[in-house]
Amino acid sequence: MVKKLKISLICFTFFIIMLFCGFQAGQVFALDKFVCFGMATQSYNPDQMLISASVKIFETDKQLSQEKATQTFNNLNFDENNYSAKITNFFTNAEKVDEVCGYLSTLSFEVETSLENLSNLKQIFNDDVTINYVVLSVSDYQQKYQSLLSVAVENAKEKAELIDKNLTLSTIEEDYYYENTLYQNFNNLELDNFNQIEICAKVKVEFKID
Repeated sequence: MVKKLKISLICFTFFIIMLFCGFQAGQVFALDKFVCFGMATQSYNPDQMLISASVKIFETDKQLSQEKATQTFNNLNFDENNYSAKITNFFTNAEKVDEVCGYLSTLSFEVETSLENLSNLKQIFNDDVTINYVVLSVSDYQQKYQSLLSVAVENAKEKAELIDKNLTLSTIEEDYYYENTLYQNFNNLELDNFNQIEICAKVKVEFKID
């Protein structure tokens, strides 16, 4: 009986010590910092575009098909009209068109231009050119993103001050950012079809409680 009582007293004493140590640990590791997320989003009218297009030539002779595809591309005269164009792919496949066996050569290329020069570019394209897709963007993207980044940090500060106004900003981390470039089919390349570009900045900000 005495032995059981001693064991019980030892266990109770150990329990009290653990509670006390836990309380002290709670005081030592009290909350002195926390993290808030901030975000800013803005839509802008695009002013730049990249056009992906291709020239497709079908001939019964493979070499003739390739030569005509190359010549058709060269006749577009991008360099003379001050457009930056580059060939991205060139291949030839055996095809059967209207029961005629032959070779289809596909020369794919990309052209960069501003929306202001789009009307001039449309005059260069002819019926031999197929537009695959258009990528819209903004020319001063980095400047716009940096502005949004500052707004996102202020957004995080406003949230943090709702918790405690005696704060010191500790670290800022860019959580993610994106630019919604538009990949769409614009075979007619009409300006009215183009939507706005949305740019977003998000940050993770750590604050210290003074």
